Amino acid sequence: MALFRPNASAVLLCILIGFCNIATARYIQPDPVGLEGGINPYAYVDGNPLIQIDPRGLMSLRFDPVQRVLVVDPEVKGRRPYTIPASSGSTECGCSPSAQDRGPIPSGLYNLDTSQLSNPGRVGDLLRNLRGDWGDWRVPLTPAPGTVTYGRSGFFLHGGSYPGSAGCIDVGGGIFGNDLTDQLLKDLLNDPDGRVPVNVTWPSLRVR
Repeated sequence: MALFRPNASAVLLCILIGFCNIATARYIQPDPVGLEGGINPYAYVDGNPLIQIDPRGLMSLRFDPVQRVLVVDPEVKGRRPYTIPASSGSTECGCSPSAQDRGPIPSGLYNLDTSQLSNPGRVGDLLRNLRGDWGDWRVPLTPAPGTVTYGRSGFFLHGGSYPGSAGCIDVGGGIFGNDLTDQLLKDLLNDPDGRVPVNVTWPSLRVR
């Protein structure tokens, strides 16, 4: 995805070639790679360069708790972003992200380290799902500095048989996964550096 760094050299270059608006720190022309760089060809890292960067143009995830969708951008040439139905928070809760053990995951940036991903196989899936609705695989989500979690912790990206979770991002797929969760797993494991930013965007805090 196109990179904008608001330093003096970048600003001068943008002014000289008329390529960006320094007041909004956004490009005024679309990314030359088109939709391969993301679903919005004018934006960089979901329009939020203050808390998120993508210096190597690798995989990124964005979760919209209201629309109940996870946008997966594999950042692979020839492939476009795709979406997966996803949910967060107890389905009967209807509460805010500050609610302990019930509310959905709070807004902010989270880091996913694929080396921490747990995918135990079918027998392991069965055993782990006896202890909770974890689905086929799971991986921790670590809040980045500046992300307000209201004292909560233990966030994961995982599958499951039933919508909702106690604050994690649930992508469904049942105990053994489905085509969508298998594709997401494959893309995560194929990420070159194994570090994937996950941006959770509640509407009132979304940067445009």
